[in-house]
Amino acid sequence: MGFGFEKPKLSENNAENRKNNNSILNTKTKRYYPVNNLLNKVKSKYIIGIIFNYMKKEKCYTIIQYNKKIQKKCNIDLDSYKNRYFNYQIEIELNIAEKIEKDENIFINYIKEDEPYIHIYLNDIPKEIKRNYLNEDEASSKIKIILDIKFSKFKKLFRDCKCIKKIKFTKFKRDDITDMSEMFSGCEVKEINLSNFNTDNVKNFYKMFSMCTNLSNLDLSKFNTNNLINAGYMFWQCWSLNKIDLSTFTGNKMIYLEKMFSGCSSLREINLQSFNTCNVINMREMFYGCCSLTKLNLKNFKTNNVTNMDGMFGRCSRLKELDISNFNFEKVRNIQNFFEFCSQLEYIIIPELKNDIPTTIKNIFLKLKNHTNIIANNNNSIRIKSIY
Repeated sequence: MGFGFEKPKLSENNAENRKNNNSILNTKTKRYYPVNNLLNKVKSKYIIGIIFNYMKKEKCYTIIQYNKKIQKKCNIDLDSYKNRYFNYQIEIELNIAEKIEKDENIFINYIKEDEPYIHIYLNDIPKEIKRNYLNEDEASSKIKIILDIKFSKFKKLFRDCKCIKKIKFTKFKRDDITDMSEMFSGCEVKEINLSNFNTDNVKNFYKMFSMCTNLSNLDLSKFNTNNLINAGYMFWQCWSLNKIDLSTFTGNKMIYLEKMFSGCSSLREINLQSFNTCNVINMREMFYGCCSLTKLNLKNFKTNNVTNMDGMFGRCSRLKELDISNFNFEKVRNIQNFFEFCSQLEYIIIPELKNDIPTTIKNIFLKLKNHTNIIANNNNSIRIKSIY
């Protein structure tokens, strides 16, 4: 039968059993029960079978998927399984470049015969391919990928997949994904549609979009960051990205923001008004090399726990206005190159520098004062013509 159960010999007098060729075995009584109606009710090609037991008063089901038992429950509604398991996949559509190299990856995880939780279809053809790469004659294809319930990490999912030009998540009914680090890193993708994305339990965005050098726009409005811990290098070297709105990044568990926007040389606008940094410890080179930014409002930033700000605004060569009035430097131990090559900085609002602040931190701001012509100095505000 394909379930690991041997079909017993039927009694000659048991006419009912002879008729029920499409049925499932009750091993205790050697009787079969029709399951056609049950399978039609679920309507899922991912089901292999349902085993149920009438020996007890309860109605018990064991759901089998991909030749593996998933769970045995009593007094359950089959529709709940339909919603919980059989429609619990993630569907992704890919658009591929017109010309591809031989054996070019569309999916970073290799498909194994004993791991049938990835399904890849070319051009909507029902027949799926058992490989994660395209041949040269499979260019200009629309590809559908279905990931099943066993996938809990998206780490390096599409990393360095050069032939992908567009990615769209058409169905995303999962809320158990915890790791999306390097998910699109190094892709030459031009468009990623994340409108159906679910990040409710994701803890790791490390290098998620890093080196996506063709990506100019990104809508993260559906992102939930309540459990996010690591956003380091998240947009590192996204050279074409020109605007980004992180107003949904309100989670308070973030710890690592190292090089988050570093190398985003075309970035002109960042919305960080709702950004919660109360537990962050590392902001090293967070905006390093953002040479198209002209102003940056970080007055909502809380840096009470930050220890590393080395090169945080380094090489922001067009930055003219900066508000860091609520920064706290008490725990900062590394702040070298904080304003390195910020040659056009004209207006900066800084916090009150307390007496117990280390000299190295004070010198950062004294350097601004000593190497510039001060236009106005009103409390903690300094107007600057040039730094160097």
